[in-house]
Amino acid sequence: YSNCQIKSFSLSNDSIAGLKNVKFTIDQVNGLIYNKDSMVYGTVIDEKVVCTISYEVGALNIEVYQDATKDSAYWNGSDSVDFSRFVRFDVYSIDGKAVKRYIAKLNVHQQVPDSMEWKLRTS
Repeated sequence: YSNCQIKSFSLSNDSIAGLKNVKFTIDQVNGLIYNKDSMVYGTVIDEKVVCTISYEVGALNIEVYQDATKDSAYWNGSDSVDFSRFVRFDVYSIDGKAVKRYIAKLNVHQQVPDSMEWKLRTS
């Protein structure tokens, strides 16, 4: 029971359009959770979101560190999380011999996708 990997990950908030449809990639090797397809330009993540995680049988506790608030606490599985900046999940195994760290980030387009931005360059 040392397997403490996250198997699935999703976010939701009724006030943030499209959030429940975002598909996340879980990179087990590098400990990253992110959405490859960024959310629509102008999406604002200014409210806490409901985070749903499923993990392997060997996982016991998840400690959550929210970079936006600098808070760290053991997650009860239903607390809302602040995703305005990255969130770290430390998943501890039942036998206490393993911990798996994940950095989760919600990507949002930073530029209007149908426009071009020109900058003057000097040589």
